Amino acid sequence: MAEFYYSSSVTVNTDNYTFSNTAADSYYEISSSAYLQVSGKNSHVFVAEQKGAIIYNAGTVQAGGVGGTAIWFKYANSIWTGTYKPQLLINGASARVFSFNGWCVDTGFTNDPSDDAGDGGSGIEVRNVGEINSYVGTAIRGWIGQDTVKNTGTIVGSIQLNGGNDTVDNSATITGAVSLGSGNDRLMNTGTITGA
Repeated sequence: MAEFYYSSSVTVNTDNYTFSNTAADSYYEISSSAYLQVSGKNSHVFVAEQKGAIIYNAGTVQAGGVGGTAIWFKYANSIWTGTYKPQLLINGASARVFSFNGWCVDTGFTNDPSDDAGDGGSGIEVRNVGEINSYVGTAIRGWIGQDTVKNTGTIVGSIQLNGGNDTVDNSATITGAVSLGSGNDRLMNTGTITGA
């Protein structure tokens, strides 16, 4: 597994820009001292185009431009390989993922539209201890695969997981609507969910 570490601050104000295209089966760590920001239109900080990417965030990841995404798991299902492997975001206790005009965490689409809602295929897994905050509405958007959100921190903005056998396990605070979509879904809540 390839490993990549970010410990400095980077701000880029360019349209249609991607800070990092992640590789398959790779680990990315953002230290507590790092502040990674893109502010151009349709610009993204991390775009995971391969299966098995793991992002551990202890710092700040921010997308500020219209249509921008802080962390975009672009091909979460990776179904063409025959191997189901979710892509993972671990957002640490002091970590923050922000979006001001787009999405905080997004899959956007699957690479295989024939992958249907009940197949139990892999998608994204988000473990949030820190803060995920979308200032325009959608904090986490899943797609057709099996998406999991485990929240022990703060999520501001809606969670839309769409198709697949999805799970939301909340023991802290979600401020926004939670939509699990079709499939055999589970919502476990011992915290507070304030839907829009």
